[in-house]
Amino acid sequence: MFWKKQNKGQNEAELLSEPRPHHYTFAHIAMRKFCESDPLQLFALIPTEERTHLIDFLWSKVCENCDAEGKADFDPGDIEFATLRVKDYPTILMKMPEAKAVAEAMLVAIVLTAGPEMKLENGTPPFRYFTLELGVSTEGGLRTVMCEWRGDSHANMGDGPEPEARAFLQRVESLL
Repeated sequence: MFWKKQNKGQNEAELLSEPRPHHYTFAHIAMRKFCESDPLQLFALIPTEERTHLIDFLWSKVCENCDAEGKADFDPGDIEFATLRVKDYPTILMKMPEAKAVAEAMLVAIVLTAGPEMKLENGTPPFRYFTLELGVSTEGGLRTVMCEWRGDSHANMGDGPEPEARAFLQRVESLL
């Protein structure tokens, strides 16, 4: 099974009982909320050296909210970013540090879905926010779960692809 190859035998018994606050908050909330507030700035900064300042700022906010539950076991330098196009839409791909609990995101795709002909209300272009999360099957084995945030709603879209960028982006493309 692909999961055992990817995670060297990690199984449900080795998982943390709860998502790590910093991991969950950064992938599911901080990046999404910043994108909601200014998607064009996010897409302008991520491919540049200025990304570091933005990510450090967001990380400081995550730490303000999560450090009371303990310090993070990773830092923002462990998060990888790439910019690309999916179906001709600008896309940010974010690879998070290894997921260690159910609901932690392994990969995130933020897709700017506005075309050049689209008239924007309030000057804010639409985007879609997808996550590939660690899950457990009904039989107790590890699996991935494809999810999408729609506003403040988290939609579970069922089994996800293998936890690697190409497979994830192919699934994202099929959902656009």
